Amino acid sequence: MKTINLTIKVLVLLSLGLLLVSANAQTSYSTIADGDWADFGIWSTDGESPCYCVPPSTLIDTKVNVRHRITSPSDIVIGNKGVIIIDLMGSMDLPAATLNVEEGSLIAYGRLSTHALDICESGRALITHPGYVATSFEVNGTLDMIYQANDTFNVSTANVNVNYGATVGMENVVLFVRGGDLNNQARIDMNNAIISLPLGDIRNDGVIAMSMGCLSASEGDFYNTGTLSGEGAINVAGALISDVGEISGIDWCASEWYTLDEEPDCVGSAILCGNIGSVKPGVFNRMDVSSTTGPDGVEICWTVDGEHDVQLYEIQKAASNFMFFPIAWVDPSADQQYHKQYSCIDNSPAYEVIYYRVAVWDSNGETHYSNVVHIGRSVATPPSL
Repeated sequence: MKTINLTIKVLVLLSLGLLLVSANAQTSYSTIADGDWADFGIWSTDGESPCYCVPPSTLIDTKVNVRHRITSPSDIVIGNKGVIIIDLMGSMDLPAATLNVEEGSLIAYGRLSTHALDICESGRALITHPGYVATSFEVNGTLDMIYQANDTFNVSTANVNVNYGATVGMENVVLFVRGGDLNNQARIDMNNAIISLPLGDIRNDGVIAMSMGCLSASEGDFYNTGTLSGEGAINVAGALISDVGEISGIDWCASEWYTLDEEPDCVGSAILCGNIGSVKPGVFNRMDVSSTTGPDGVEICWTVDGEHDVQLYEIQKAASNFMFFPIAWVDPSADQQYHKQYSCIDNSPAYEVIYYRVAVWDSNGETHYSNVVHIGRSVATPPSL
């Protein structure tokens, strides 16, 4: 009897242990088809068969794997121990809703599109897909944007706010803020990255550390009371105001500037911005671009050593706002020479200072960029105090 009682007690204890383990285990959902978040037929808890269930809109101790195209008209909250992973072939579209990362994690290898992305103090997000789009952008926690090659991370109409205590890491990223301002009160690390605002202002009260970084406000001003350092450039159409802030090692260009002793270097800053995301090894061994002014216009020449896998060359130019646009296309030559030379004439230069580069389309559909060259000279307007 003692042996039987002992066996029963052990079985009871084991059962209780399994129940406790099950109760504490993270609930996991995976998509098995395209559809809406609230669609009972697209979710599985074993990764294969439909569970005829739906993940909650607030994820607590819950993991969601998005492997297909998912839409949602309602807000989604990633709470304590919650996780959303968007696979490379998956996508999430919340056109009128907010994705709120409160205490959990968002990992987006695939495409993510939201009306708003709100990363709270304890939240963390990693976005590696170049197709992210949002209309507002609030960071109180940690956000890392890491792409394999320069591509665009769009914020459509609202401000980008990096609030106290937050950190934003950018690598091989173009953050394009279509309407609104960039407000940084914390830290932004830029590695081979660009932040471009065609309409808004840049306000830095925190730290922006650059390793090949570029800040561009095509029609705005730059207000700095924080710190900018490293290797990078600033291009603003309006005023650069650095009342108590520090700018070290950064090339800059502005139509007006205050409390800065040095003169602007518009050519140097523009060239540094243009060389971000330049051609990587693999498309050719070496590529050099040059330009000269002649009676027929500006001749852009480029030489290539070890060319392979090139589908098309696109010649692009820009004025001082540094917004490049295509002016001509050249097919790669069919000969097998190692050293190749190409050229193109721009018959209507139009600008006092012109910047040129060559975009290269390879057979994988990827675009690479050459170094930037310029014609003319930069004319800076003295500060009006």
